[in-house]
Amino acid sequence: MGDQELGIVALVTILVLSIFIIRGAIKTFRRNWVLALLLLILFSPIWIIWAVVEIFTGPISTPSESNAKSTQNINVTVMNSRGEEEQTLGEFETKTKSSTTAKASLLMGAAALVKTSKPTKTPQAMARNGNVRNLNCHHKSKNKWVVTYETLHSSSGWIPEKKEISPGISGFSTWGGTVDIRWH
Repeated sequence: MGDQELGIVALVTILVLSIFIIRGAIKTFRRNWVLALLLLILFSPIWIIWAVVEIFTGPISTPSESNAKSTQNINVTVMNSRGEEEQTLGEFETKTKSSTTAKASLLMGAAALVKTSKPTKTPQAMARNGNVRNLNCHHKSKNKWVVTYETLHSSSGWIPEKKEISPGISGFSTWGGTVDIRWH
């Protein structure tokens, strides 16, 4: 074989292999798109090996095939008012997966997460005397708050300070005086 023929054979081989690898890559995303994307970004060689392995696997079932309804036959025996048995045949449809139930449970879980991540009570800081001013409360995390304030020092004047508090604290003392905390 000449150089030109060898080049054509190599080009065709590379083209066919590329098509198969692309098909395998598409199958990786159909099988688990999150994992495929993470592997593609972080560990490309592992993803390429997965794509090559997917070339030799069977077809992936589509969501419409896996959610298909199946029927179930049930025999029911009923006694009528005269005491005679009547046998009825019924056909009931069952779903293999309930997407409505899954969506509802996902929404309920998300709502519970949002509810638990917000604080249950908010603090209100009040100075007991005139040596503390500019009181503010800021939410830091689930059970942590930061109270910022200014205290009056005899030599330095008004100095900004802050104190981290958690629920249940009713107050704290500073250089300038006492700060009372009320939870609402």
